[in-house]
Amino acid sequence: MERFPNAAPIVQNEGDKTTKQLSFKGMIALSFISLIGYYLLAYHILRTQTIALYMTFAVLFFIYAWLMEFDLSKNQLYLLLLTALCFRAVFLLSTPHLSDDYFRFIWDGRLSAHGINPFNVLPGHFAQSQQALDAGVSGSVYASLNSKNYYTIYPPVMQGIFWLAAKIFPHNILGGIVIMRLFIFLAEAGSIFLIHRLLILFGKNKNLILLYAWNPLVIAELTGNLHFEAIMLFFLLLAVYLWVKKEVGWSALAFGLAVSVKLLPFMLLPALIRRIGWKKTIGYGIISLGITALLFLPFMDAVFIKHISSSIGLYFKKFEFNASLFYVIRWLGFQVKGYDIIYTATKYLTLLGVFSIVVYTWKEKMPRIQNVFTAWMWIWLFYLACSTIVHPWYVTPLVAFAVFSGYRFPIVWSGAIILSYFTYRQMPYHESMALIILEYGMVIAAIVWEIRMPSKLKIKK
Repeated sequence: MERFPNAAPIVQNEGDKTTKQLSFKGMIALSFISLIGYYLLAYHILRTQTIALYMTFAVLFFIYAWLMEFDLSKNQLYLLLLTALCFRAVFLLSTPHLSDDYFRFIWDGRLSAHGINPFNVLPGHFAQSQQALDAGVSGSVYASLNSKNYYTIYPPVMQGIFWLAAKIFPHNILGGIVIMRLFIFLAEAGSIFLIHRLLILFGKNKNLILLYAWNPLVIAELTGNLHFEAIMLFFLLLAVYLWVKKEVGWSALAFGLAVSVKLLPFMLLPALIRRIGWKKTIGYGIISLGITALLFLPFMDAVFIKHISSSIGLYFKKFEFNASLFYVIRWLGFQVKGYDIIYTATKYLTLLGVFSIVVYTWKEKMPRIQNVFTAWMWIWLFYLACSTIVHPWYVTPLVAFAVFSGYRFPIVWSGAIILSYFTYRQMPYHESMALIILEYGMVIAAIVWEIRMPSKLKIKK
């Protein structure tokens, strides 16, 4: 297995033998400027302040991209990883400014803490009750919910964290946020450790870890805006690490925990079929889904399936944000039918997504556990391409997978998707089709470039 030196540029031009050394003063300067940027994102910049958000993120992304060009020693790498954790720690006492999802987290947690099943409560029907008043979810918490007419869709691992946050801080929203963010911070630290270990095990350049650890979108959206993809990614990385260590049963358990954070990892299972065979994949899936079912068990009753399936169905058939293929189909629908054909479009897009995953996994060349992240990257891309909603944090798993795949279009997308925050500049929300076209134009151009000319510009493997 090929080994790469500690001091090597992460991204380099083919045939470029020159090296760039990063001085200690330069490293401190880049880190300090980035720290200021993350402080502004954490405590000052709102999502309605589009220009300030764009400028701050552009500076952070420029520093991030520039850093990738340098040769780094072992000591420099570890110092930069410590700095990456410091960036995340800056957000610890902040209230998320770019997302209001945390109000639903608080709502669900307070219900659970008062013995009320959050999967059975429709906020719009419950908020004025005495139970709501006793649980502390009436008033400002209810008023700030962005999904008043939907049952919760958050799986049991998330619900457990919500419950703990509400138990420790039953009446303090910021306190609850801090507890939840600590879990995300620890998951991020764990992911950075696992990426480092996996890069060593796969014989890759250890400096590649900075593609994830220093990525501004990952830092701002996961630890900063309290999105639990961080914990999902930790368990996915742990599943692969345990598999490489021949601990297959424990790997299936970790995968099941990933599904219990976000249900989406279930779609990654087909990538295992040609790597380990049908029989082992089915066994792996049974263990994983068994763990998920076991964790869901405390919430299950006669109406559980009905409620969660209705909310998931409505989520994908009613909400629209920053989509790609769907917006093209929607435009055609307006031309032909004269109205938004989302209900019909989602059915065919779901079939297209499933078909794409099946074809890819069947036709994949030389599937091995070492390149499973490449398979997961493409599967996740197919899912996002067929979705009606693509929030910025949905792209963060692609960044993690790109560390191992060698592709850089996820990195491009992690920079371009910040354009979607233009939607929130004023009420009522309104998207800019020009910016969406620009965003996806950059992503498609990067994908085409890499597929057609992979040797011209690539991530150092």
